Amino acid sequence: MNDLLVCIPNSFLEHKESVLDRTQGLPSKAWPKVLFIVGYLSRKVLQEENQKKRAGYIPLHSGDMQKLLGEQPVKNVITPLILEGVIEVQTGTGLKKDKPTYIAGQRSISYRLVKRYRTELLESKYSIKTISEPFQSRRFFKWLQAHSIKAYKHFPRLEELLQRLDLLEVDREGLEGYMEELELAGEYKGQTLDLKQHEYLTKQIELFCSYISNNTERRLAKLSKGRVHNTLTNIPKLFREYIYTKNDGSSLEEVDMHSAQMVFLCKALLLYYQLGLKPETITDLKLHIGDAVDLFHPTCALPSDILPFINTVVNHDIYSFITDDMLSGSYSIENSSGYRLEKSHRDRMKTRAFERIFFTNNSTHPSEASGPRNKMYKEYPSVMEFVHHYNESALSKKRSRGLAILLQEMEGWFFNQELIPAFLDAFPDEGVFLVYDALYVPNNIYDDVIELADSVCVEYFGCKGLFKTC
Repeated sequence: MNDLLVCIPNSFLEHKESVLDRTQGLPSKAWPKVLFIVGYLSRKVLQEENQKKRAGYIPLHSGDMQKLLGEQPVKNVITPLILEGVIEVQTGTGLKKDKPTYIAGQRSISYRLVKRYRTELLESKYSIKTISEPFQSRRFFKWLQAHSIKAYKHFPRLEELLQRLDLLEVDREGLEGYMEELELAGEYKGQTLDLKQHEYLTKQIELFCSYISNNTERRLAKLSKGRVHNTLTNIPKLFREYIYTKNDGSSLEEVDMHSAQMVFLCKALLLYYQLGLKPETITDLKLHIGDAVDLFHPTCALPSDILPFINTVVNHDIYSFITDDMLSGSYSIENSSGYRLEKSHRDRMKTRAFERIFFTNNSTHPSEASGPRNKMYKEYPSVMEFVHHYNESALSKKRSRGLAILLQEMEGWFFNQELIPAFLDAFPDEGVFLVYDALYVPNNIYDDVIELADSVCVEYFGCKGLFKTC
C-alpha cells in the first residue's frame, strides 16, 4: 500500500505538542493517527464544491474508528482534538442541544473541523503531509479491504466491474499538459489557481495514475447508502476525460440517466400506492429498494397528478420545467417536449429545486408554505404530499435526508444490480467504470450501450428513453 497523503491546515501544525500532551501512549504512535483524522476531515472541505456541504459534519462509526485509529480512538485521538479546539461534534436541538446527534444502530456521531481550519483550507493555507508509518497505512488498507468485501456481497458483480479497469489506462502526458494550461491561465473552475491548489491537483494526479495502474488498489471500494465509492468517484471529474482503452486508445463517453433522482422518485411514488402504504408506514419502501415498476401502467388507481408528473420527468425535462419564474415569483411550465435549459442553467436549477422543493428541511405542509413548494403543490399535490410525509418520518433535524437516501439506494440498486450485469454480459472484452448514475464506456460502443440501457429500462421501468443521447 502506498504512503497516505493528507492535507493539514498550517496553523494546526503549531498545536502538535499540545495535542500530543493530551493523547495517551507514545507520541510516535499518536501523531500519525492525529494527522490521519485531521486529513480525513480536511478532504471533505477541499473536495466538496457545494459551499454548504463544505461545512457539513462527517459521521464516524465507532467500529471504523477503532480499525483506523486503534483501541479507544475517542479517548486517545478524538477527545484531545476536541479539547484542543481542532474539531467539533454535531449536537442536537431542544432538549438534546448539548448532546451528540447519535442514534444507536442508525446514526453515528458526526464531526468536522472548526471554522478557522475550514477557512484556512479554502484559502489554500495548508500543507500536504505524508503518513508513511506502516502501522497506519496497514490499518487503512485493511479497513478498505473489509469494506470492499461488504460491497462485493451487496453487489455480486462489483468485483468483476472493478476488474474491467485492467482494460483502461491514463493519458498522463495529456493530463499533465492540461495542468500546465491551468497554471498558465492561473484559473481553475472560475477561481484563481494558486500554488497550493496546483500542488494539490498534481498530487491527485499521482494518486489517480497509481490507482489505475495498481491491481490491488483498483479492487478497493466502499459502499455507503447505496452508492459505491472509490478513487474514481472521488477524483476531480476532469481527470476522467484522460482515461482511454488500452487496446486501441479509444476515449470514453459518459452514459448517464437524465434526471435520475426524479426517475427514482417516480418509482417510489408508484410503489407507495401499489403497496397500499400509508404515511405511518411510508418507510416500508426501504424494503422494496430493488422492486421493478411499470411507470406508465400502474397496478392500482392513482391520484390524477401522478402520471402527469411521471410523464414530465420521463418524456420532458423536469428541471427545465421548474423555471426561474417558479423559484422567484410566478410559476410556469413549458409544454414543448423539446424545451431544455442550457446545461449550466439547468444544473443551477436542479440544485435549487432540490434545496427549495424536494429536499427541504421546512416542516410546514406544502399547502401552507409560501414560494416554490406551494406552487409545486398546486401543480402536483400528491407528489408533494408524498415528499412531505417521507420527510416527516425523518429521525433527525435534516428532514429531507431520509428521502434522499431512499432514492440514492434505489439508484444504486438499479445501476449495480440491473444495468452493470447487463453490460458485463453484453460486452465481455470492454473496459468500463461507473460513477453513481453514469457509466463511462468506449466511444465506439456508445450507441450500443444506449440501446442496451433502453432494453434494461423497458424490463425495469416499463419504458425506454431514460438514457438520452446528446
